[in-house]
Amino acid sequence: MKISVKIERKGKSSYRAHCPNLPGCFAVGNSRAESLNKIDTAIHAYLASMNQPTPKSIRKVVREVQSNKRIPFSSQTRPNGPRSIQVG
Repeated sequence: MKISVKIERKGKSSYRAHCPNLPGCFAVGNSRAESLNKIDTAIHAYLASMNQPTPKSIRKVVREVQSNKRIPFSSQTRPNGPRSIQVG
């Protein structure tokens, strides 16, 4: 099974790895290697929670991204709410 993983540096010593095709599947670590190790566990947990069989091997396709931007909400989605969200 091939799964896309995006990893981005957050601040000076934090890395966030997430799988765009698995909504809500992410991991945070103090180093790139730590976040990639944690995303393995997160992927297996995600698939188990969806009652999907765990594949014998998972090949991660890792792509580095640079993004310190917050994701804005659409005014149609949250007309009186905050313009951005930060979790964690």
